[in-house]
Amino acid sequence: YAPFEEFENAASNWVRLEVEETKWVEGAAYLADPAVIERLGSYDEMLFMYGDENDLETRLTRAGYLLLKTNIPVWHNSGCNVMGELRLRAAYYVFRNTLILLTKHEPWRQVLWRALWLVRTACDPFLKVTNNNILMQRARPSNVLVNAFVVSSALLSYGLNLGGILRTRRKHRKLIDRERAILKTHQSR
Repeated sequence: YAPFEEFENAASNWVRLEVEETKWVEGAAYLADPAVIERLGSYDEMLFMYGDENDLETRLTRAGYLLLKTNIPVWHNSGCNVMGELRLRAAYYVFRNTLILLTKHEPWRQVLWRALWLVRTACDPFLKVTNNNILMQRARPSNVLVNAFVVSSALLSYGLNLGGILRTRRKHRKLIDRERAILKTHQSR
């Protein structure tokens, strides 16, 4: 959400490349070997908005790859348009895709706890939302009744698609195991 002038300033003051390991890379700023991405299954089409890069990054790291970030300045809108104009739609996808992502990569207990947290975040009228927590802002697009409808819609969609989500989970886990074997073969050479 930084103004474009801050990007221009960072770009003009950039001196040299620095690289460090990270847990997350902004999806709009990827540099990756397309063959690796293809072998791991590319982006999950269900996660076309919110969680798509998290899913792919989880598969990459579980397969044995490192995520690296650089200090090269990159400017990205970071979802401002969705937050400003389509708040209910953004909240729906945050709820649904968080549950899909957790179902693909975490134990069921984690899925349940996160679902309860999302419902509370959206529907608890006494919960304070800070302006600096973007996830909480997306999870609370409106009043309690509207939020409850959005959460219910997301949970219904999640439930109706659970069979496909579980099939994708199994498929991606096989691809991760196969990629791990490929990496192990290359490392032993």
